[in-house]
Amino acid sequence: MDYTYTNSTDIMKILCSDPKQQYREYKEKISAVIDNVLEKGIYINGLELHAFEKEFGEFNGSDYCLGVSSGTSAIEIVLRALKLNDQDEVITVSHTAIPTIAAIKLANLEPKLIDITSTFTMCPDELRKAINSRTKAVIVVHLYGQPANMDEIVDICEQSSLHLIEDCSQAHGAKWKNQNVGTFGIAGCFSCYPTKNLGAIGDAGIVTTNDKDLHNELMLIREYGWNDNRESIINGGNYRLDEIQAAILRVKLKSLEEMNLKRRLIANTYSEQLPSFCERPLINTNAFHVFHLYVVKVPEREKIIKYLNKNNIYPGIHYQKPTHLHSAFKNIETLNMTKTEEIKDQILSLPIYPELEIEKVNYICEKLNAFSSKLL
Repeated sequence: MDYTYTNSTDIMKILCSDPKQQYREYKEKISAVIDNVLEKGIYINGLELHAFEKEFGEFNGSDYCLGVSSGTSAIEIVLRALKLNDQDEVITVSHTAIPTIAAIKLANLEPKLIDITSTFTMCPDELRKAINSRTKAVIVVHLYGQPANMDEIVDICEQSSLHLIEDCSQAHGAKWKNQNVGTFGIAGCFSCYPTKNLGAIGDAGIVTTNDKDLHNELMLIREYGWNDNRESIINGGNYRLDEIQAAILRVKLKSLEEMNLKRRLIANTYSEQLPSFCERPLINTNAFHVFHLYVVKVPEREKIIKYLNKNNIYPGIHYQKPTHLHSAFKNIETLNMTKTEEIKDQILSLPIYPELEIEKVNYICEKLNAFSSKLL
């Protein structure tokens, strides 16, 4: 879909996210690296993958980095590499993308779901209450681009000798007290789905760690448990990141900090111009938020969505139904879900991506301000 814009009355369509716009931004560079990979004829486990792993590890301040097939795969293979017993508990939040919990189930472990704080991230107090003798790991989700409270969560995990895994799927480049997410726990797991802050053109993921032994185990699991002689010494699988996606991610990684700053500029514009009925996201003062999503809380959400759609604005909802309310996960143990269930009918994700012009952000704010009188 082509987009044109000169003033607020122009016909346009503004999507919540638009990876095709980013492709156009980097089209020449992406086409060049794809051609280079195709000409070399090495499409799996080649120089592009190794270079990307080195570059992202350096960017993130991690000793080791592993390219994998998706963010879901990243979480799954980390849990498998920890060699936990079947039915051991892994605590995480219900207010997250389904893959966080699906990966726990794929690793034959039991999720236990807890509530969030007003920042949409894991509540440390609820984490303390949830730990028991079966608990072996915690997956903290840095949701929407904002880190969770890592001071408290790290302390809790250390006190209880729990493995801490970070789901950084929406938080490439985010920091807690100037330390990159993905460096606090035993491993950081990143999705590079096309709409992410660092997005491929297809599925892709990353694992970061400072633990050499864990990295070596992940290397085996990623590709059939093969050693250098292609002997399967453990039961692994196919979780590889291909050369083309690695090459594309290398192109975009060079601009990741710039793209994150553009997201923050859009977020600041929203925060300054939105009407009072849009409750802005609460940002922790210790966090460097990279705004994968800009999520507000609103009254009469469906009415607002219909109004915005009539004005060619298409927001999203992340997430309309918490994980524990999906039929596939109805038997998962959950604790207090007060905040999670309170926000599910209020949250609204406004359009945000680096290529979104500020004029269009102004237009969205203009329309929402015009809607204010309809709520009186």
